[in-house]
Formats: sequence, C-alpha cells, structure tokens
Amino acid sequence: MQEILPLIVKMRSTYDIFVTELESHLAALEGFVAELETMPPEKLSSGFDAHAKRLAERFHVLKGGSGFLQLKTIASLTGKGEEWFKNGTVPARAPIDLRTELAELVRALRDELNALQHLLKESSPT
Repeated sequence: MQEILPLIVKMRSTYDIFVTELESHLAALEGFVAELETMPPEKLSSGFDAHAKRLAERFHVLKGGSGFLQLKTIASLTGKGEEWFKNGTVPARAPIDLRTELAELVRALRDELNALQHLLKESSPT
C-alpha cells in the first residue's frame, strides 16, 4: 500500500471520506456475518436470500471507490463479494461454505482498512 502514498498526500480528504464509508459498510457486513454465525445451517439459505441484493450493493460501492483510489486489494476483495451476490442472487454453493468464505473476506477487508488507517496516520502532516 506504500506505493499509493503520493496519491494519499494529493487526495487526502477523498481517502478520509472513503475510510469513513468503508468503516460504515464494514460494520454492517460484520454485523451480518455475526448474525449468520448464530443461524442454524438450515436457515442460512434464507438468511443469504434476504440480504443478497444489499450485499451486492455494498460490495459494488466499495469496489468503485477503492478502484478509483487505487486500493487494489480492497477492490479485489469487494469485487469478489460483488460477484458472489451479483443481481441479488446467492451463489450456488453450500450456505455453510459461503458463510465461512464471507467471514474470511470481511476479516481481510478489516485488515486492509486497518493498514490504510495506519498509512493515513503516518502520512498526516504534523
């Protein structure tokens, strides 16, 4: 992520806005993952069905912003999430596997957000 430091300096306020948006969407995604983790396996399909469209929208918004800001890993992760729930549908795979994959993707996004926040903090003028 160090390679985007010149862009961060140039577009600091845009990165700050994106971080705020990413935090908001990530909190919602983490809440959904927590909800899924309490669901019995037989209820997972309906849980995903109820949220597929909104999940696709969240991932799409984040993919666009991260792509614009050259945050390649975030764009890749959110692109994967968007593809899973494209057109508001749930991928044809076992719901329990999808729950695990979604949880891993959300954790990876959290790690990327933490790295971005650290970079923003380091690049702040003193």
